[in-house]
Parts: sequence; C-alpha cells; structure tokens
Amino acid sequence: MAALEDSAAAPAIAKYQADKVPGHSELLDCVDGAAKALSWIRSSVRLSNLATCEFGLASKGAVGDPDADKWQARAEEHQLESLKLNPLDGYAWLRLAIMRSRRGAQSRDVVAALVMSLTTAPNVRSMWNTRAWYLLRYVPMMTVEELTMVRDQLRTIWQWQPESRRYLVETAFRNGRWDMLTWSLRDDRDAMTEVEKLLQAIE
Repeated sequence: MAALEDSAAAPAIAKYQADKVPGHSELLDCVDGAAKALSWIRSSVRLSNLATCEFGLASKGAVGDPDADKWQARAEEHQLESLKLNPLDGYAWLRLAIMRSRRGAQSRDVVAALVMSLTTAPNVRSMWNTRAWYLLRYVPMMTVEELTMVRDQLRTIWQWQPESRRYLVETAFRNGRWDMLTWSLRDDRDAMTEVEKLLQAIE
C-alpha cells in the first residue's frame, strides 16, 4: 500500500528532479500521497518528499500569508524529522537551509544547515550551484573555519565544473561577495585571469 501511495507523489517529485515546478494540484497530490505512505512505512525519503512538496506550496504564497506560513512550518517540521532518520542526506540539509532562509530565520540557523550539507555531501555536483549561491550570501555570518570550507568548495567547483565558472563570478559580483571568490582562487593565476575576463563580460 505504501508503494501505491508513493505513486501519487511521484509526478511532483519527478518535476523537481528535472528542475521543473509542479502545479498546485500536483503538489497537493504529492502531500496527500506522501502522508498516506508514511502512515504505512516511515522513511527519511518519504518525509523529504513530503517536506519538498509542502515547501512548494509555501513558496507559491508570500511570506506572512497564513496559508503559506502553514505549509512552511509543516515543511520544516517534516524535513527535520527526515534528517533525524538520515542525518547524512546533504540534499535535505540544503533544502532545510533554503526553507529557513525563505522564512527569514536567524542567519546562524541557515548557516548551520548549509555547513551540514557541505560536510555530508561536498562533491555532489547537482547541488554545487544552488549551494554556492546560499554559501556566498551568508558569508558574513560564518566563522573562520566555515569560511575555509566555503573556500575549498568554491575551488572544487571552479576546477571540476568549468561550466559553472561564469555562474560563480556573477553570483559573487551580484551579491557583493567578490572578496570571497578572489580569496578562494588567488593562488591560481590562471583562475584569476579568467575571473577578470568573465567579470568584464558581465559588467
């Protein structure tokens, strides 16, 4: 029965995995299906799926809207429950950070989730760009140790995912985090030359 209920959540989750946004009705079906599946067998994946679709519903409304806030609270609750079952899920930690950021949570609460995502899944490429955006945004609220982790992650992305280089330059420039990017790459002369060229192209 749990597998049957999972099928109701599948269309919305598949769209998220393909970087598409599910419709309202698909998200409601996802929430209903995931919740029913959880009543049969509890798992971190089902809780994460439920949280993902609840957050999708929250994101369709404005912060402060009662209905959106209701879905936001549920999403965070279920995401935390999923992490209790699987604390090594880097995607779930990143999703929690994004949820907290949307809500306007304390910066250190957002950073804590980002750091856990980075610690548990530093080399999952599908997370690199999104996580880098949030890491750069919250740089001023980080400790020296955390900044070193961010530096290492930016170096890794630059080296192993060249197609993301322009994205990193644009993100650092638009968010006023230029110093963080150049500090991360300053020991690589070729990288710094490319950074300057990319900056000129976007200015």
